[in-house]
Amino acid sequence: MIIQTSSGEKFYVRLGPYRFLKEELKFKAGEKVTVKGWLCGDMLLPETVESGEGRLRLRDERGWPLWKKSPFRKNCDHSKRFKIWW
Repeated sequence: MIIQTSSGEKFYVRLGPYRFLKEELKFKAGEKVTVKGWLCGDMLLPETVESGEGRLRLRDERGWPLWKKSPFRKNCDHSKRFKIWW
């Protein structure tokens, strides 16, 4: 998704794989959205995206994508984890 701020600045938003999003919210061109997440250059890695239709959660508060389920995540020490997407 590409979003444009009220000042005209554009950002690319990585929402996630299609199989994860196909049953989720549908965004329309020109719709106002609020994105909470991490800024990496001109790419936004969103934790949540909100619109008039509702709220879509894509990552947990540590940045883990919700579409990646790993049995090892619950045993990880997240304070020592590297954020490889930076």
